Order: sequence, then structure tokens, then C-alpha cells
Amino acid sequence: MQVATPSCRAFAIRHDHRRLVISAVSHPRVATTRYPDRAEVRPLIAELLAGSEDFARLWNSQELGIDHHARQVFQHPQVGPIELDFDLLTVPDREQQVVLFTAEPGSSAYRNLQLLKVIGAQRMDTPA
Repeated sequence: MQVATPSCRAFAIRHDHRRLVISAVSHPRVATTRYPDRAEVRPLIAELLAGSEDFARLWNSQELGIDHHARQVFQHPQVGPIELDFDLLTVPDREQQVVLFTAEPGSSAYRNLQLLKVIGAQRMDTPA
């Protein structure tokens, strides 16, 4: 199941992908309920519905689920799997959310993130 754009799929999520996608679809559903008169929300939903059969199927299913704490494994094309914990923090009076991704210090995910700090966006699979 893929809801993201092709450029996002380079970081294919391997761990409980369905749960993550349901959460991703749930956020705009909550926004349409919370802000029914906001002009920005409806065109965004229309674009997502037109652009993804998976999004449309989940949107129409009315399934709702938002994770505030979970663990995800991202498959990075250069360094391989990176297992991260995430926390969704809400600032109620500002109606903002912050998503924090962290790796256990000393873990292979931590080492892979340290490597990514060094190589940045460099491609490691093509000659320089």
C-alpha cells in the first residue's frame, strides 16, 4: 500500500506500514472535521483522492487511527534499514504538532544516522 509520492517511496517504510498509512490518512480527516470552513483543506483532500487509489480507499473506509508513539523502520537506499522511535507532540494552544524521530544511542540506526550526517545527499551507488 503506497499513499506517498514516488520521491517519498525511496524511503520505503517496512514496519507496520498499514498502521502508518491509516494514521497519515487520519490527520487530514481530523482537519476536515476541525476546520470545515477552511478553504485550503478541501482542495488538498481532492488532490489526494485523485492522486492515490490507496488514499481514496482508506478515506472512504472511515477508518481512523492516529499514533502518538510508535516505532518505524525506514529503508534508506544508501545505508539500509533505520529503526526509529517517533513521538507526536501537540501544542494545544497553538494547534501545532511536532514529530520527533529518535534512534537508540549506540544502535545500528544511530550509527546509520551518524553516517548520513557525513554523506548527506551524496549518491554512494554511482561513480564520482
